[in-house]
Amino acid sequence: MKVERIEIAEAGRLAEAYNALVVADGVPHCWAVTEEEFAAGLVNRPDDVKPGEWLHSDALFACTEAGRVTAYSHVALGEIDVEGARNSGGHIRFLAYERGCRAAGAAVLTESERHLTDSGAERLWACEPGTGSHFYHLGFGGLSDRAGNVYGLLGRQGYEAQHGEIFMRMPVIDVEVPEPPAGAEVVIEEDSRRGELPGVETRAMVDGKKIGECGIRSAGEYVNAADAQRTCFVLWLGVEDEWQGKGLGRVLLMKALEHAKELGYRSASISTDWRNFRALTFYTNYGFRVTDTLYALAKKAE
Repeated sequence: MKVERIEIAEAGRLAEAYNALVVADGVPHCWAVTEEEFAAGLVNRPDDVKPGEWLHSDALFACTEAGRVTAYSHVALGEIDVEGARNSGGHIRFLAYERGCRAAGAAVLTESERHLTDSGAERLWACEPGTGSHFYHLGFGGLSDRAGNVYGLLGRQGYEAQHGEIFMRMPVIDVEVPEPPAGAEVVIEEDSRRGELPGVETRAMVDGKKIGECGIRSAGEYVNAADAQRTCFVLWLGVEDEWQGKGLGRVLLMKALEHAKELGYRSASISTDWRNFRALTFYTNYGFRVTDTLYALAKKAE
């Protein structure tokens, strides 16, 4: 089975495969992209890092059968910061293959690993947060457990989960906003960015001091699809220690979602670390339902 290397400049030709292997397969928070959108968003990196301080030497590998791509990968070299740890070596930024075509997936994975180890990588990382494409799963990266065929393949090849992120969705925004704690005032601001609808930020203030905030962004910042423009993502929610336990987090979240609905958003999503049981309990008790968990995996290069 032959695996072809595809130049980054020709990445757009993989858009059809992405739409078929990921979007049509039902991976949450993923929408169909055009060739131009795929090419522009493939090599994603955080805004706060400089070129040369992130992943480099990107390469694409694909397996084609009967005129269609049945498996492909996106790999790179370098060092990234994940939860305070510096993960250096070879990175499989993305891997997908058609269900039932395990041989194609295995061939692409083997070629990807060979390429990375031949380039000097001593440790291999798969689907680390932030290393995926801009349009994939709200720009977060990671491997969705909805792609069980890929997770299984990596596991059989010796990869082990290092950390995870649980994603949740509120299919229809329907919230009740409680009153804020005595002495706290909630203010709302809109923030226009790439999406058709603006983002929302709610802040709790006491005597001019910020004691908590919640930020919402449009999924349209990550992908152009029409449905994404009506989906919002809660990017952060935080309350100062001395104000926790007073219901302020719920006030900020619900107020932000209420305003998002007024702007025209229909659904909302949120995520938390796979071990943050307190946050998971909180979100799922106030309208969110788990959609999937994204995993990052790793193994020692052979």
